[in-house]
Amino acid sequence: MKRVLVNPKQTQPMYDAFHFSQANRLGDTIWVSGQVGIDSNLLPASGMAAQARLAFEGLKRTLAETGASLEDVVELTTFHIDLRCEMEQFASVKDEYFPRDYPAWTAVGVTQLALPELRVEVRAVAIAGSGKEWQSNAPAEIESYAEQFSLMKTRRQLPQQLTEEKNLSVNDALRTKRIGWS
Repeated sequence: MKRVLVNPKQTQPMYDAFHFSQANRLGDTIWVSGQVGIDSNLLPASGMAAQARLAFEGLKRTLAETGASLEDVVELTTFHIDLRCEMEQFASVKDEYFPRDYPAWTAVGVTQLALPELRVEVRAVAIAGSGKEWQSNAPAEIESYAEQFSLMKTRRQLPQQLTEEKNLSVNDALRTKRIGWS
């Protein structure tokens, strides 16, 4: 299998100047470099929402150049200058581009990006054609995660309740719950 370097025409100056590809494709797997919120003149947009839109448009354009689409994205990693304060704005824009069948997503807070004006960078991994064939089994998965979350919550709350009500240690409280004593 041969690796294919992907550089849409408008990104060729970045490839030449900074020596990196916008994406690499090997078979059906595509790794997309970090996309940032710059316009066609390479100027950063103003604000998180505008930068996020430009970054996702860059991702969309790069994937199209590889023969894939946003539906084929299986993993997103985003890097944020102000993760906590701007997450709501970013997530709102992200949901415009990924309205269902969400990819895995990791958001990372960082102290700086390539340019001082940049707020966010988006990188992705896609499997070409996977979005068309993929069928969500979300209801079963959500139920499983909900059960796990409920169990974790119970494990945190129940020992405290039992230790307060019956003067038990945390280990005794957990053992009591597992055995079913009341």
